[in-house]
Amino acid sequence: MRRNLIRETYLGTGDDRLCPLHEYRQMAEVNRSGCRVLYAFVAGASEEGPPENLGDLDAPTSVECPGGGSGEPDLVCLNISENVERGKSTTWIGFGADVPGVDYVAKTDSDTLINPALLLDFVERDLPSAPNNRRTYGGKTWANFKRSS
Repeated sequence: MRRNLIRETYLGTGDDRLCPLHEYRQMAEVNRSGCRVLYAFVAGASEEGPPENLGDLDAPTSVECPGGGSGEPDLVCLNISENVERGKSTTWIGFGADVPGVDYVAKTDSDTLINPALLLDFVERDLPSAPNNRRTYGGKTWANFKRSS
């Protein structure tokens, strides 16, 4: 119910710069440039999967969603048990980092209210694209590589 509410409100703005991850993956590479912010709902969906962050385990990061995702194509099911603070976030970040063409990966909770216009403005104005995005967190660099002589 909460995911549907999010889809109907701020994800349902009709702005083509907001794209579900599954649609982005199906687009030809030349058509992807209009997608500035990709989104997916994420669940830990494997009873047999590791209880915590996959880390360096040699296992697939995502699995088939139970019931085929219950008609929710924007739902990504991770090969990890559902948990609050035991690795679902870091597993998602690793999964997102492997998506071709993605420069940044973020995570919010379903109780976070996002203003799409402000988010898109931030992405387009303040976040450098690859390869200029190394060691960037929240839009600001956190390491200084300049050395004084």
